[in-house]
Amino acid sequence: MGDLQPFSQLLLVILVVLACCSDAETDGVGCTGGAIMVKAGTDQEVAEGTMVSLEGTGGGRTFSWEQLSGPTVTLKGADQAAVRFEAPWIVQESVTIELELTVSDEAQSATDTVVVTITNTHFVLFLADKDEAGRVELYRAPLGGESSPVKLSKTPVPDGNVSAFEASPDGRYVAYLGDIEQDEVNELFAVASDGGDSIKLNGPLVAGGNVSRAFAWSPDSSRIGYVADQEADEVFELYSGAPDGSGNVKLNGTLVVGGNVSRPFAWSPDSSHIAYRADQETDEVLELYSSAPDGSGNVKLNGPLVKGGSLSGRFAWSPDGSRVAYRADQETDEVLELYSNAPDGSGNIKLNGTLVEGGSVLFGFAWSPDSSRIGYVADQETDEVFELYSSAPDGSGNVKLNGPLVAGGDISPFGFAWSPDSSRIAYRADQETDEVLELYSSAPDGSGNVKLNGPLVKGGSVSFGFAAWSPDSSRIAYLADQETDEVPGLCSSRPDGSGNVKLNGPLVTGGSVSLGFAAWSLDSSRIAYLADQETDNVLELYSSAPDGSGNLKLNGTLVAGGSVLFGFAWTPGISRIVYFADQETDEVFELYSSAPDGSGNVKLSGTLAPGGTVLQFRVE
Repeated sequence: MGDLQPFSQLLLVILVVLACCSDAETDGVGCTGGAIMVKAGTDQEVAEGTMVSLEGTGGGRTFSWEQLSGPTVTLKGADQAAVRFEAPWIVQESVTIELELTVSDEAQSATDTVVVTITNTHFVLFLADKDEAGRVELYRAPLGGESSPVKLSKTPVPDGNVSAFEASPDGRYVAYLGDIEQDEVNELFAVASDGGDSIKLNGPLVAGGNVSRAFAWSPDSSRIGYVADQEADEVFELYSGAPDGSGNVKLNGTLVVGGNVSRPFAWSPDSSHIAYRADQETDEVLELYSSAPDGSGNVKLNGPLVKGGSLSGRFAWSPDGSRVAYRADQETDEVLELYSNAPDGSGNIKLNGTLVEGGSVLFGFAWSPDSSRIGYVADQETDEVFELYSSAPDGSGNVKLNGPLVAGGDISPFGFAWSPDSSRIAYRADQETDEVLELYSSAPDGSGNVKLNGPLVKGGSVSFGFAAWSPDSSRIAYLADQETDEVPGLCSSRPDGSGNVKLNGPLVTGGSVSLGFAAWSLDSSRIAYLADQETDNVLELYSSAPDGSGNLKLNGTLVAGGSVLFGFAWTPGISRIVYFADQETDEVFELYSSAPDGSGNVKLSGTLAPGGTVLQFRVE
């Protein structure tokens, strides 16, 4: 017996090792040397842009993750049991990423692999008379053009058309407006974004009734609001319903005779309220109200108005949804001031400082992205001298943001913009030289005022209506005739005014960058713009890096007479840019996409009916 005991012990070790390796073959568990068991996790399918988490297991002392295949991703925690990475934005319908986990100790190691499938969740919606000239319908197309467009809208009656559309924020539904069932009677429908039967969202319309172009999804996609004369002809009221067509309710309170809900309206960021303007209590006196999505809790948001007073122009929710700001001559007739209130109507406060006699707050005002301040333009200190101010949401801490103005100088009323990180506010003003508009920025407390544009040529100026912060707040782009008078070029600077560069390529004689038509990619790595850069009066689409390098044309070769239209859009993750142009046939506008380097140019809209054209599009 003594001679058999060592042999029995050896046999037991061999059996344990064989069992371990047998498990590894059947369960995907690595086994080398027989002692380490490793599992890299379960294969999974995720949407692009989401964070992927994998939890490895193993008996060793060290862990090491390595990517074996698929688009390159950055592994966070590659030397830990748990690893994370962001699913890349893709053009294909789906891609796979394979990772390998190695677990080791001093003597041995074992490996296992896991596969993550990334699915494309983005698409393009567009309106076109694609199937029949003169009949406009709604279509969906993949970003890479790898399959034909799918018609989403219900076939309209003769002479009927789809006139507007809006995808739900979660991408599951698309609402569209059109005279689909009866010519010249516009109604609101919803359809799943991947196709299917359309559902009517509005209630039965009175004779002569129509749904207006004012409709909008709640941020949580649970409801859609719209304005219509649904119950009485020419009496426009505010309604909401669920995307399945249920729960249609009126949101406004009872209207006075002659009263109407005025467009537009706005959902709160948390979807708990909807704010709107209406002469609800007194005919021709517009006031501000809010309701819950089910129509309950209707309250007035503005304070008591002076005789002759009214809500003027726009209103805006703070990004955190805690307050809504508006402009009204609430205290003195024809003296417009800035106020805010909570969604339940409590806490009405004035936001601007004390106005000089004759002073007023101008139309343009804007919340900072973090909701900590609100910026506005007013002749607050000197009548007819408009300057830029900011206040806290409770009206405290009112400060002037611009630097001292030259005699005759003013802030452009629509020419200011908060950086996405709320650290700076940029504005346009003739601050140093009367009638020479330049671009400046300040901190929210008014400190650190700097000029952003470079030296201007004699007669030069920063152009009206365009100053765009990059999404990461690292740079601001603007248009100016900085080098040649009356030839606007695209430039950018850092927030402190340093690093000023020209972004567009050399312009042909007579060429310029189109005013107001430039856009940063979502990752801030490129900026796209329209210009007749190579041929006078032929607009094409270009992009550059933020430092002005790598200037590239993005559109395909244009037919004689062709041009890229105003309006283009980056897809998430800088994977593609979408635009429309009469690229192949003069006066026939079709939808295309390209990679950021201009390669891989494909048509998205498919074959159009003779005489058909793409009218509008949106990347969703």
